[in-house]
Amino acid sequence: MENNILATMLDSLSENIELMFQRKSTPDSTFTNGSRPDFTDGYLGMISLANQTCQGQMVIGLSESTVEDLLSEVMQLVSTPEEAKELVKASLGELLNTVSGAFTQQENVLEKYQSLDLSTPMIWTKEDTPYFCKSDGLNGALTYHNGESIHVFLAINPYKVFESSDNSGSSGSDFLGDDLDDLLSGL
Repeated sequence: MENNILATMLDSLSENIELMFQRKSTPDSTFTNGSRPDFTDGYLGMISLANQTCQGQMVIGLSESTVEDLLSEVMQLVSTPEEAKELVKASLGELLNTVSGAFTQQENVLEKYQSLDLSTPMIWTKEDTPYFCKSDGLNGALTYHNGESIHVFLAINPYKVFESSDNSGSSGSDFLGDDLDDLLSGL
């Protein structure tokens, strides 16, 4: 995946944060290669992207104070902690859905991937973060107006196909590599 694809995602995220929440953020221009998101933020959100030849994911990490600032106006409408929790998940999910939809319609993304379907967004708190399988991608960030970072991991890769052309005894560990050990240790 090229850096310009992640730059497009960061631009889409920044533009939609301003449109939806009237908050400024600036895309960072430094990207690093990564194999899975390793964020320690208070909130994580993920949306899957796929078509007939590729699959991927966008994962964002936001601190608790950034989420509180983003949602400060709407949080006044809730009356219970349960409502607050649901409002945070719904709002961050809608942000991911809107950003991903805008991203997949950008010219350079359409040129590279034709079309990408979106999954339902998933949102977690730091305490209930799932295991993320290894997927080569890029890490980047936005600098939020309060100086904190909104972390982004983006991976869009061709599907891997497990094929054994002989009876060499190939196994799932040959296909999954280190992920099999990580997955089994998490069970």
